[in-house]
Amino acid sequence: MEFKTKIVIETERATISELSANGIFVCFVLEDGYKEIKVRGETRIPAGRYEIVDRREGKIFEKQKRKFGFPFIPWIKNVPNYEWILIHIGNYVSETLGCLLVGERIEMADGNYCIGNSTLAFKKVFALIEEAFNNGEDVFIEIDRSLSKFEVKK
Repeated sequence: MEFKTKIVIETERATISELSANGIFVCFVLEDGYKEIKVRGETRIPAGRYEIVDRREGKIFEKQKRKFGFPFIPWIKNVPNYEWILIHIGNYVSETLGCLLVGERIEMADGNYCIGNSTLAFKKVFALIEEAFNNGEDVFIEIDRSLSKFEVKK
């Protein structure tokens, strides 16, 4: 399975991308903003193609397993200068910690972009990844840093 992100909106603090799976739109992704020099927990991951594997330990995994029963959390491996980059539930850039948050809609809060309906979007993304794993497929995500032609309606 191939996921791909493409930027819809970027500010100094936040990056919102569209996420597609095998060419079909799935949801939006919220990440930190661009920084030329990496700042832990405040810098989005660089463009590239990365493998997604299952992670069955850690604080975020334990929280989401306890709350929703997920048997693993998607982990984006081998990102240069980053470790433990996950795809998880969250709505605000303060919750990213360098990870990718997924949501069904783009919103504004306190003058910053955020995403809404994160839990529903995560369940959708999780189901796609889990099905691919169950079918013996490898799962990858391509992080594309070019702007999408996706139109955001206000």
